[in-house]
Amino acid sequence: MLDACLALALAGAAFAGYALTLAPGILGGDAGELQFVPHILSLAHPTGYPLQILLDRLWLTVIPFGSVAWRINLLSALVAALGVGIVFTVVRSMTASRVAGTIAAVALAIAPVYWGQAVLGDKYALNGLLTALWAWMAWRSYERPGGWTWAQVVLALGLGLAHHRSFLVFVVPTLLLAIESFRGACYRRGWLRPNLLLLAGGGALALPLLLYIYVPLASLRGLPPYHAKITNLREFIGFMNDAGYMGQVGFLPKGENLRMYAETLVANFGPPLVLTGLAGLITWWVLRPRQRRWLVFLGLSFVLQAYLTQNYDVPRRYVFFIPAYVCVALLVGAGVAGWLALAGHLGGRRAAWVQVSLAVVFLVLLMVRLPGQWRIRWLEQHVARPMDIWRQDLKTGGQADRLAMALALVPPRSLVVGDWEQATPLWYAQQVQGFCPDCRIQGDFYDLIKHAARATAENRPLYVARTLNQATDWSKPTAAGPLVHLASTPQTELPAGLVLLDVVFDGQVRLAGHTWPLGKPVLQRGQVLPLSLIWRLEQSTAPDYAIALRLVHAQRGEIWKTDNPAPVLGMYPFSRQAAGQVVADYYEIPLPWNAPAGAYQVEVALYRVLPGGGFINAKTADAAGRAIGEAATVLSFDLHP
Repeated sequence: MLDACLALALAGAAFAGYALTLAPGILGGDAGELQFVPHILSLAHPTGYPLQILLDRLWLTVIPFGSVAWRINLLSALVAALGVGIVFTVVRSMTASRVAGTIAAVALAIAPVYWGQAVLGDKYALNGLLTALWAWMAWRSYERPGGWTWAQVVLALGLGLAHHRSFLVFVVPTLLLAIESFRGACYRRGWLRPNLLLLAGGGALALPLLLYIYVPLASLRGLPPYHAKITNLREFIGFMNDAGYMGQVGFLPKGENLRMYAETLVANFGPPLVLTGLAGLITWWVLRPRQRRWLVFLGLSFVLQAYLTQNYDVPRRYVFFIPAYVCVALLVGAGVAGWLALAGHLGGRRAAWVQVSLAVVFLVLLMVRLPGQWRIRWLEQHVARPMDIWRQDLKTGGQADRLAMALALVPPRSLVVGDWEQATPLWYAQQVQGFCPDCRIQGDFYDLIKHAARATAENRPLYVARTLNQATDWSKPTAAGPLVHLASTPQTELPAGLVLLDVVFDGQVRLAGHTWPLGKPVLQRGQVLPLSLIWRLEQSTAPDYAIALRLVHAQRGEIWKTDNPAPVLGMYPFSRQAAGQVVADYYEIPLPWNAPAGAYQVEVALYRVLPGGGFINAKTADAAGRAIGEAATVLSFDLHP
């Protein structure tokens, strides 16, 4: 009972930390996909993740309050916390040490990668829980071999396979465990005949895999993100194989990848804990010969997972390390137990003092990392971050929420094209929030030319969610909040809600004013100011001015700045614009969470980069032609203490 209470306490503490640093809203990429797909019961990208989709859907039904995005994120926190509790249970059971179990659980809980995924509604927190569950069942089978414990191991493996294909590597250690555990039990003791053993294991494995029936059924709904219908076995196998994924997995280790993996491992658990854990493992190996095969089993599980994930050639590769890190936490627990057991050989009161001292040292090594990790996670999710022009990481700082809001700005029947990272928040806005229900959203930006032709043929307005690699000659871009309208004809009318400025640069480019495309924001620390500058060309030709936008404090000077080579996410030079054309140019200005109190100004300047290096600022004048310096004040406001 005490062990169960301690496991629940550790899980509860982890859940509290994750919940307080939880991502509050919409996310980009896969995490954004797994926020809206359970709500509409559509098909996610291969392999469909049926276990998570159905579990998320059940959670949304049980928890009726809060936004869909927040509830999915909260479930991820709960799942990750349960994984922490199970890690304690496994280490406590295999070492008989509550201290070792606590150290292992806390080490996993505060590991940056694990914590970072615990606050996002993505699939990797469930990876961690299912790995811990599989290890727990494996330990039970190792200790008490039999048909029932074997079926539990295979059932846990099946649940993992019903979630993520990386669990395929656990098939090998599971089979080795079966051979080792049942070699004597099945034959000498006659507990279970081999054919019944295979039947029990096969049934336990097949049961969770039946969840994949969801994949073809969901595809028939024809809802985003996966529109293709799966109507036969060949199409199902093609979907599950996912040739694009397999093409990103290497089979020969790369030195650079191995080095990155080692560095990430040390960064997540800390050099002292990794080194002492390794030394303790050697001690545990010597003192507990009966568990050597189990340690080999854990080590093999770690090596196989590490080998697979370090060879997966994708950005953010580290999120795939979580199953291996669960194995590392278990090995660290065994290492801590080794040190405690070695101290126990001292005997008497001296042994007790040394064991207590070791426990305190291990806890201190972990606790000194906790404030820094807390600060990082809290700042990531609760301090707004401006989007860059590429929008390739929309998982922090409310970026995806603001991008999703932009879908309300586009007209009906629009075609909106982005990368996968931007498409999933837009699908969330459409499928969950109900914005622009007849818009078509595409996540394959690389096919923009094809989509542009389609938009023209179907008479659809065309929008993009990120900058282009190079400017297009066939469009007249203008911002629609964070989105960009690739218009076929230039805009000449000033937008509604314009805050008039009427500033002219070099007598050629007029800054008509600015708008708040997403609504006027709250002027407080930790927020961003999403505004659009409205440019109008005064002459038929103008130099290619770059744009400098900066936030200036009255006493402390420049607080923040950004430079764009051209308006509209840098993709529409002034030299391509026509006289009288109106162009909206979107920016996000961050107000730092630790910004000092006082008066602030948002200033903008235009400048030309000189051929030989350096630059020259454009001269600025008001509507009456009076010079006002090299920068125009767009906005003035105060931040109070």
